[in-house]
Amino acid sequence: MSFNDVTARIQQRIDSQVRAVTIGVFSSVIKMTPVDTGRAKGNWQCTIGSPANGENEQSDPEGAMRQTVPNDAGHKVYLTNNVPYIQTLEYGHSTQAPSGMVRVSIDRFAEVV
Repeated sequence: MSFNDVTARIQQRIDSQVRAVTIGVFSSVIKMTPVDTGRAKGNWQCTIGSPANGENEQSDPEGAMRQTVPNDAGHKVYLTNNVPYIQTLEYGHSTQAPSGMVRVSIDRFAEVV
C-alpha cells in the first residue's frame, strides 16, 4: 500500500465522519424543533457557502431534511431558519423544547466528537 493510498483512505474516513456529524447535528435540530403548524420545522434550510436568505414557505410537521450535505469535508455548511420567531423558540418559548433545539444538539454532539 502506497503513501497515497493511505492518505486517500484517511481522507475518505474524515469525509465520512464530518458528513455523519453534520447530518446528525442538523437532523437533531430539525427533529427537536417544536411543532404547532410545522412552519418553523419546515423552514430549516441547509446551504453550502453562505446562509439561506428568507423563508422557504414550507410547513413540515415531520421535519424532513431535504437538502444534501456535501460528501467531502472542507465546506462551510449552514443550517438556517429565517422564520421571525425561531430565536424565541430556541430560548424556551415552547414547552415542547424548553431548552431549545440548536444549543441542545450542539452540546450533545460536542460530547461525542
